[in-house]
Amino acid sequence: MPRYALRKTQKESPRVQPIVFFIDIDGTLTDGSYREKKMEEQGLVIGEYGDPKRVYPQGKQAFLEAFCNPELFSTDLTMVNAKEMIESIKSAMNYIEIHVFYVTARDSKHHHQTEQDLRERDLWIGGARLVCKPHSKAPKTVDYKVAVFAGIVNTLNPSSVVIIDNSQHILNGANRCFSTSFYSMIINTFITCTDALNWWKSYVTQLAG
Repeated sequence: MPRYALRKTQKESPRVQPIVFFIDIDGTLTDGSYREKKMEEQGLVIGEYGDPKRVYPQGKQAFLEAFCNPELFSTDLTMVNAKEMIESIKSAMNYIEIHVFYVTARDSKHHHQTEQDLRERDLWIGGARLVCKPHSKAPKTVDYKVAVFAGIVNTLNPSSVVIIDNSQHILNGANRCFSTSFYSMIINTFITCTDALNWWKSYVTQLAG
């Protein structure tokens, strides 16, 4: 797992130790229902997202390559409260040291198009890092994301970690990884931006008080 050489943002009077946000894209920031429908029509997937019986008739790799076609990114809808969540993080950066990582299963070859789509939706945070999946190796998404989380946490040693991902499997994997005594930070996991936003507003209010 590569180490991430990051420059920590210098704050005049940081009130808390660094907080790291790991934010998923598909199904979390953007709604890819239209792309899912197109994949079903092309016979690349059978079953709803999250269904343990979901199958990929032509292989999962074929599904991912078609589903992550950059030409279809613009067909997504922005999820409820996604923009509000991003804006609230931006505002808090004025007095909290925050590092944001967009961690996605989209192929690394679509890195530029993915970042551009987030920027056009006003979902991009200056100074954030976008981490895409290297499909040349194609590990399982849970293993890939948890390895990314762990690598970055080991580098930054934050006081808190916030993960927003619509996959419960990802959240469960992260909780298992960070439940050992080796990690001392607080971990908060959320399925939706709405849940994360409600918690974050409360957290920031407590800090301000």
